[in-house]
Amino acid sequence: MDRAGRSLKSWQSPDEDRCCAQRSFARLPDHPRCWVIGCISTETPSFRKLFHVLNRLVLAFVVTLFGSTTGWAQPLNDECVGAEPIACGDIVIGDTTIATPDTAPFCFTSDGTAGGVWYSFIGTGDEVVLTTCNAATTYDTKLRVYTGDCSVLNCVVGDDDDACTFAALRSRVTWVSDPGVEYLILVHGFSSGAGTFELSLDCFAPPVAGLVCSPALALDSDVTWTNPIPYDSIDVLVDGIVEQTLPGTDESTTVSFTAGGTYEVCVVGFVGGTPSTESCCSVDAGIDNDECTSSISVGATSTTVFDTTVATDSGIDSGCGFGGTNDIWYDLTATCDGDYTISLCAGSSYDTTLALWDGVTCPVAGDAPLDCDNDGCGTQSEIVVALLAGQTVYVQVAGFLGDVGAGTLTVTNNAAPLNDTCDTAEVITDGTYTWTNACASVSGASPGCGGGAPVDIWYEYTAACDGIMTIDTEGTPTGDTRLAVWDACPSSGGLIVECNDDGGTGLLSLIDFTVVAGTTYFIQVGGFTTGTVPAGAQLTVGCAAAPIQDLTCLADPSGDVTLSWLNPSVYDSIEVDVDGLLDQTLAGTAVDAVVSTSSGTHTICVRGIIGGVPSGDICCTVQIPGDFTGQVVVLNGEETGTGLVDSVTALTDSFDGLGITNYAVVDSLDIVGGNPEVIYCVMGTFPDDRELTVSEGDQLFDWIVNQGVPVLVSAGDLWGFTPIVTGWNEVDGVGTPVDDGADAVVQQIASDFLAADGTTPYVQDNPGNDWIDELHPVTELARNGGAPVELLRPANAAGVAIPADSGPDFLTALVYTDDDGTTTIAMSTEIGGYNGGGAVEVQAFVGSLHQALTGGSTGGGNTFSRGDCNDDGGFDISDAVTSLSALFVFGSPTPPCLDACDTNDDGGFDISDPVFSLSSLFVMGSVPPAPPTFPACGGDPTPADGLDCASDPTTACP
Repeated sequence: MDRAGRSLKSWQSPDEDRCCAQRSFARLPDHPRCWVIGCISTETPSFRKLFHVLNRLVLAFVVTLFGSTTGWAQPLNDECVGAEPIACGDIVIGDTTIATPDTAPFCFTSDGTAGGVWYSFIGTGDEVVLTTCNAATTYDTKLRVYTGDCSVLNCVVGDDDDACTFAALRSRVTWVSDPGVEYLILVHGFSSGAGTFELSLDCFAPPVAGLVCSPALALDSDVTWTNPIPYDSIDVLVDGIVEQTLPGTDESTTVSFTAGGTYEVCVVGFVGGTPSTESCCSVDAGIDNDECTSSISVGATSTTVFDTTVATDSGIDSGCGFGGTNDIWYDLTATCDGDYTISLCAGSSYDTTLALWDGVTCPVAGDAPLDCDNDGCGTQSEIVVALLAGQTVYVQVAGFLGDVGAGTLTVTNNAAPLNDTCDTAEVITDGTYTWTNACASVSGASPGCGGGAPVDIWYEYTAACDGIMTIDTEGTPTGDTRLAVWDACPSSGGLIVECNDDGGTGLLSLIDFTVVAGTTYFIQVGGFTTGTVPAGAQLTVGCAAAPIQDLTCLADPSGDVTLSWLNPSVYDSIEVDVDGLLDQTLAGTAVDAVVSTSSGTHTICVRGIIGGVPSGDICCTVQIPGDFTGQVVVLNGEETGTGLVDSVTALTDSFDGLGITNYAVVDSLDIVGGNPEVIYCVMGTFPDDRELTVSEGDQLFDWIVNQGVPVLVSAGDLWGFTPIVTGWNEVDGVGTPVDDGADAVVQQIASDFLAADGTTPYVQDNPGNDWIDELHPVTELARNGGAPVELLRPANAAGVAIPADSGPDFLTALVYTDDDGTTTIAMSTEIGGYNGGGAVEVQAFVGSLHQALTGGSTGGGNTFSRGDCNDDGGFDISDAVTSLSALFVFGSPTPPCLDACDTNDDGGFDISDPVFSLSSLFVMGSVPPAPPTFPACGGDPTPADGLDCASDPTTACP
């Protein structure tokens, strides 16, 4: 058909027939626009489609060759009068690149500045879906659909940027077409957008019209609609699931629902198996809180709109509604102690009833409510109830004699705290107070930190001292707190003194500031912004005197320490503590004192007292030298940290196990006087270490060189990094440090309790950061007037030197013996690191160290087995007989080891020892003390008792 309604066939001429017959190319003389190619006329729809395909191919070729299509002819459907016909199911490819712009009436979208092309479609009575949402569309398209003719266009539908699934900026329109009506379609672009597009046109049965879903009374909804055409069948869907299939002529049905929730009902018509698009409506089928078990929570201060029209009867009769039905349920949890008003008085349109039930469990038929009301305010209901913080009640809203309708439930919290405002602030003194702002209001006073004005409560406090006032919310189990201090109530022009948010632990708050005794302050406490802090929050307030300043402590060797300080305040009294115990109480004006102490390290603290309230302590530490002659001194050089190794404890535990009791642990060698038996300097490794001070290192040099005191220094970092230069550097036997080695040590020095290869697991204190293989030995060192020094490499029990950890230049321990017999040991590993083998192995290791240093047994004197008085390698009745004979038979020989005969280790050899031996042998549970009971051997843990072995026992102990 042409625009005049003529058949395209009437355009064909005999010339065209001849041309078709001859398969030639000709122009028809009576139709200048009509060419005949083969047997296809240029005026036929089939040629138009072919032409568009050829045109696109030519355009693509031209663009490829010349980069432009300027000057080429526009598409045949560039104008409305040349619209290309399309039909249901068609998919056409078009291009607006060289099309001319169109001026057409506004139709849901407007003209662009680029070109457009036209198509025509004859209506079928179907629903039509026209779209450029296709993969071949390359630009931002627009669609407009008109009726009428090209001179008078009437808008039907249009679109720009439909949210199609393929891509944005494409277009899609849908309309129900009228049979036989021609629709003119304009495809163009947004603004100057142009390019290739793919246009598809699909036809579907038209959807039902006028769909209506009635309210679900008694959970049933009447659904009605109008059929625009006769369908083959109709499907009714609920939430996407087909519930009913009806005859194609039906225009109504009834749908049933389960109580509670909103449902979507859709109707779809089918023609020839093809569905129409869905027409849908929603139905509120009952109420979510129709039963107690699905109650809705309401706040302690809240307003809730409701409607019981479609509510069902829960079967729970409160007794106030004369069989009231159609009820709904809420639950309320009190935020604090007090009265709550639960009301239906405002906004309810029917005769209501109200009941409260215990919130522990939902009620069952026959239970009695906590309270109920009917007509408390006209035909409405209201209850005032006293609740405790955290208590929950169920609220049942029903109607008198089953009445239903819309209403409003209002809950009012009448439990505001007495100190809700600054003008009603609670007066407090020093102490801790429990609080919550759950029922408080917003005072409107913004503290200036943590947001605007909080939900707050107020306290009034008068300073009890000249000093430091501290206020905090520490101890609050949960919540984000905020504090502020005012010099007067904000309503009276008060100003903020201090404010804090999150200055305490986590989200808690802390304030401290200087106060003057007798000054009154107002404390505002609340949450971050308008947050609620639940019950159980804590507020602690206290005033402490300002601490004493500039404390100096001068100690002399006699043990007297002279103190001096400055007083920032006038105190009632001043206290002096020594090592945590009160030593003196002085007048409040005192500025000096003398403290007498014993040898050792002491901590001395001074504080001021005002009104019985102490200031903070100011402290100093002093070291008083003492006589440690004959003692095993352990210098604790390990600092508190997160390391894995505690070498001091490992060492002293080993001493205890070996029976070495004469040891003392000190924090500084500066307090060690006299000549100790042996000195262990346990310095730790990075990061839990410290270096020897200059005075300590110089003192070690004197002890070793001049006093003959053996010394062990255990640490890696004294050699791995640049050490402080002290006298120790002259006697440690270590040369210039070299680069870090393998940093993974399993070797250790000799021990009779180790495997033949001398290895045991080693635990690094700080893995990856311990430089524990840094010792670089020298073979000769001037000491004691230039005497040569013998280098002893660590060796195992078999006397085999243990190889270095990472090559010949590395050793983890150096053992040197001076020409006068004094031994020094330098270790880059930690003693406690060898606890990888367990307590027994590290104890054996310490025993080897101690024996190497002292040259004797690990327990003093020769080794023996307690109770083996006759030295026959056993412990039996013959040992008791030997003891008795030695004690009471004249001329009997003296046993070779009186330490062994001292069975009870009381420091003497007398009748009590054979008695103890007999008891040990024949009375269950009586065992001789260390050294371990036979057959084990060891040194005497009490070497100062005067007993010894006259000669080395030969039978069992080496």
